[in-house]
Amino acid sequence: MFFKSIELRGFKSFVDETKMVFDEGVTVIVGPNGCGKSNIADGLRWVLGEQSAKSMRGAKMEDFIFNGSSTRKPTGFAEVSVTISDLNGSISSQPYSEYEEIAVSRKLYRNGDSEYMINKVPCRLKDIVDIFLDTGISVRSLSIIEQEQVTRIINSKPDDRKVFIDEAAGIMKYKQRRNTAMNKLALGQQNLLRIQDILAELERQRNSLNRQAKKAERHRVFRDEIKERGLAHFATDFQERAKSLDEHSIRLDELKQDEASLQAELSTNHNKLESLNAGISDEEKAVADIKEEKSRIESTIERNNDHRGLLSRHIEEAKLTRKNSIDEIEQVESETVRHDDEINQRRVELSSLETMIDEKMEEIERLREEVEQAQSELHDRREKLEEGSRITLGIMEEISSKKHELSSIKTKVEMAGSTINSLADKESQYSRDASSARERSGGLGERLIHLKVEFDGETAKVNETKNSLLSVNAELSSVEKETWSLSEELAKCQSKLESLEEFERNFEGYGEGVRKLMKLKEEGADELSGVRGLLAKGAKVAPEMEVALAATLGSRLEAVMMDNSSNMLKAIMTLKKEKLGGASFVSADLAPSNGAKAPERVEHPALIGRASELFTFTGDSPSNIKELLSHTLVARDFTGAMEIWNLEPGGFTVVTTDGEVIDTAGFVTGGLAKTGAAGIVSRKRIIEELGERINELREDKQTAEDKRGRLAESKQEQERKLDATGREARRLELEIVEITNEIGKADEELKRNSAYIDSLKAEKEALIAQTKSLSEELDARAGAIDRLNDRKKEADAQKEAMQTAIKQASSDLDILRGRLQDKELDITESRGRHDGLNLDIKRLEGIMAGHIARVQRLKDSIEDLKRKSGEMEESIESMLNENVGLAREKDSLKENIDVINEALAEKTGESEEIGKTIRGLQTRLNDIQPVITEVALKKSETEMRIENIIEKADTEFNIPVEDLENLDVSAIDMEEVTERLNFLRGQLSKMGDVNLSALEEFEQIDKRWQFLKTQRDDLVASIDTLHKTIESINATTNKMFKETFEEVSKNFEATFKRLFGGGHAELRLVQEEGKPEPGVEIMAQPPGKKNQSMNLLSAGEKAMTAIALLFSVFMTKPSPFCLLDEIDAPLDEANIVRFRDMLMEMREKTQFIIITHNQKTMSFGDRLYGVTQEEEGISKILAVDLHDERAHAPNAA
Repeated sequence: MFFKSIELRGFKSFVDETKMVFDEGVTVIVGPNGCGKSNIADGLRWVLGEQSAKSMRGAKMEDFIFNGSSTRKPTGFAEVSVTISDLNGSISSQPYSEYEEIAVSRKLYRNGDSEYMINKVPCRLKDIVDIFLDTGISVRSLSIIEQEQVTRIINSKPDDRKVFIDEAAGIMKYKQRRNTAMNKLALGQQNLLRIQDILAELERQRNSLNRQAKKAERHRVFRDEIKERGLAHFATDFQERAKSLDEHSIRLDELKQDEASLQAELSTNHNKLESLNAGISDEEKAVADIKEEKSRIESTIERNNDHRGLLSRHIEEAKLTRKNSIDEIEQVESETVRHDDEINQRRVELSSLETMIDEKMEEIERLREEVEQAQSELHDRREKLEEGSRITLGIMEEISSKKHELSSIKTKVEMAGSTINSLADKESQYSRDASSARERSGGLGERLIHLKVEFDGETAKVNETKNSLLSVNAELSSVEKETWSLSEELAKCQSKLESLEEFERNFEGYGEGVRKLMKLKEEGADELSGVRGLLAKGAKVAPEMEVALAATLGSRLEAVMMDNSSNMLKAIMTLKKEKLGGASFVSADLAPSNGAKAPERVEHPALIGRASELFTFTGDSPSNIKELLSHTLVARDFTGAMEIWNLEPGGFTVVTTDGEVIDTAGFVTGGLAKTGAAGIVSRKRIIEELGERINELREDKQTAEDKRGRLAESKQEQERKLDATGREARRLELEIVEITNEIGKADEELKRNSAYIDSLKAEKEALIAQTKSLSEELDARAGAIDRLNDRKKEADAQKEAMQTAIKQASSDLDILRGRLQDKELDITESRGRHDGLNLDIKRLEGIMAGHIARVQRLKDSIEDLKRKSGEMEESIESMLNENVGLAREKDSLKENIDVINEALAEKTGESEEIGKTIRGLQTRLNDIQPVITEVALKKSETEMRIENIIEKADTEFNIPVEDLENLDVSAIDMEEVTERLNFLRGQLSKMGDVNLSALEEFEQIDKRWQFLKTQRDDLVASIDTLHKTIESINATTNKMFKETFEEVSKNFEATFKRLFGGGHAELRLVQEEGKPEPGVEIMAQPPGKKNQSMNLLSAGEKAMTAIALLFSVFMTKPSPFCLLDEIDAPLDEANIVRFRDMLMEMREKTQFIIITHNQKTMSFGDRLYGVTQEEEGISKILAVDLHDERAHAPNAA
């Protein structure tokens, strides 16, 4: 797998769409500071899902959208796309596992909206993160390392460094799944608590709704009767109002006919008066028009006189103007002749000046040719001088390069000497280290044995605590189930008890008459003061005898007990009067004084006993009930009952426990088992039993809850104990691992020190030979530098001669240019005079043209004045004639005005007579209108009452108007109907608020309760599954991390020694306080140093340590891709070479992209990208394939 390409558009400085193609191997990106190189790294980090703007050198995400420059407008979005190729099934996330190439895109708009896409299909950020988790690439791993991140890697906390090991182990996706599972677990536990609370609340609502549904049924019965009574009430009122409305309508129609007759007569007189007034108005208007016409004629005569005077003055003025124009024409013609002479003189002078200009132009052209020739010669000499300068510069660069090589060789010789001197010190140091390692290994071995014993003890405690916790959990689960079961049974019993008590209060099961009579008794009716209660209320009997009692007494069981027959009569009259139905009564004063003697007891196997012995009643039960029971026997079955009755036929009544009855007359009643009467008796017993059961359940539930509390406390104690012992066991385990590693390291150090001592001798001999070779090379470089200095002296001499020649040629060229400039100034002055003469001629010609036009305009004006004077004289004559005619017309109009005024006086008198008639008719009309208004108000009031009746009938009972019209109300007693309605409404009012939708709500609540109960069971199972999943993930990740850490630690030590040429480095696991997992600590000691802190390392050493960690991780699990942003900046030349060697080894498995300024680093890239800013603030890309350049280099040479 490798990164195929990256595309940026509108991202930071990459405003235009920019695509960079990456091949396998090493790609190098170079460019000056501030050109946008690091923006490529930011773009890659951004598209991988980075959410921190600060980590990409921004304050907020909008900072990454191109914000404009001096030549470009801001863009509306930023977009980065990355294409990954050659996947070969490395991605497990569906549906991308079968793809060989995937394009991932991220787009951010300026309004804050963002888009994520995979293969141009919208997706979630989580989908992109899952894809890259499979590849080991993420924004937090070592796949992207910037210069500042090197310091962060070294100085970061151990817990943060652990991420790199997790990435190498491939457990990040497992951790993500564990976190997801833990979130789901927490959410599931919260949901379980909510569901349990909701279930308890729903149970309470179910019980309440059950009672409300029964109350709603009684409410419906009352409402139906109220509607029936309301129809009769509203129909009667409606029909009476409708009859009154008809009477008012007839009276109103008669009054309106009289009003219409008066209005018609009044209208006729009004029309006559209006017609007469119209005639008067016309004549008055005619008089006004004639007067207006007379006034107009007088005004016209006056205006004509004024106009005649004005025209006479205009004629005099025209004569004066004509004389002035003739004088001006003579003056203008004289000036025109003078200007024509001046123009001829200027033209002669212009011809002479043009001849002189032509001669000077020929001389200027000759001088220009000489200047161009001199410039060409000077240019050739300067090119030769530049060529000489380039040669000299090349020699100087070669000298500088040789001197640099010479300095490098001297440095190597000095380093070799220093290294040889330090080898002896290292040899003695290694010997001392070996001795120390032996002693340390022995002491650690003893400590290890002691720790293993402690660890075994703590492990046994952990297992014991786990078993105890499992036992407590099992017992707690059992108690919780028992508590839940008790709660359910308690709720059911309470609901049933409330229903039965409601039935008992409402006398359900009794006849209608009994129920209504007892309700009236409760309401305090005076006529029912003698009611003592119901017979059934005082019955006490064994449960198996309830049916037998109901069969014995039958309807008498519902009898109302009265204190005397007088009060009983009042109760019966109340039933009749209120039409409440029928009822049975029993009174003490109506019992027989001496009843028949009870028959002797018979003996039979089926006989249970006498009814008076089996059935008892509390309080003072009437003697006639006792008499009845004493003549009744109870048998076990019907066959036995028949045999008992036959022992003494007609002597007693026999009943069975199933309800069959054989009376004294021999009539048999059967098939009435479990009658309604039995329910009345058993209901009281069930209420008592339910009360006792509820008390027992409450005690049991409280006991269970107390036990659950104790178990919960025990569970918490066990969990605390398990947590404490677990932490101690993990601490011991880590210490055992650490000591084991220390022992292994000590043994390895012994072997390593021996190998170092052997290699030091070989290294010393190699260094001596290398020093000799370097000395020879040093002499050769010094000779080459001397030869280059001689060549430089020759080039400097040639350059100085050429500079002298250029100086002389430049002086000659300046003289020629001065002469040319003088001639050009002279010709410019002549041309100025030439242009001035032309302008003067044109000015004079313009003046002459103006004079000619002025003469013509004056001549035209004289002719126009002659014509206008003739026209004005004609107008004066016409006005004199018009004034004579207007005077005659004025006299005629005065005579017409006198005739019209006489006719107008006659019509005014007739108008006054018609006005008197109209006023009489209006008086009569005003008298009749208040009567009409009064009748109309009564009719309107009646209509409003009818509408009110219709609206109330519709609103209260939904009764249509047709039913009000069609109902026969002749037999309806309104007083009785109104009284009954008031009673029914009172009953409804006493019922209070009624939930009419209780039945439907109860069904919905019950369905929801069943659904939530199922959901609760599913949640319990899901939570158990999540616990098992988390435990499995923890076990897997711990194993993978341990194996990977050991391998990375081993690789880190070897890589560090290779990059530093020795020294010591290792990775250690450390347990930070408050952290659930151990972190990774780095210990690094470059050769010759015994640092105790990483902060004491130089910037270069920190960078090399970070690179060693990077390569050690890649050696364990090669990353398909790595971007390094200027991490080589702190490295010197020698370390750059080591860095290159390691990079070349890793390039086969990892694709590297390096952003750098270092020429050495550039040299080992396979492909080179240059980032420039030709346009200010806009980054551009230039690409060079170094494979092709290297392939063509020999041919080019």
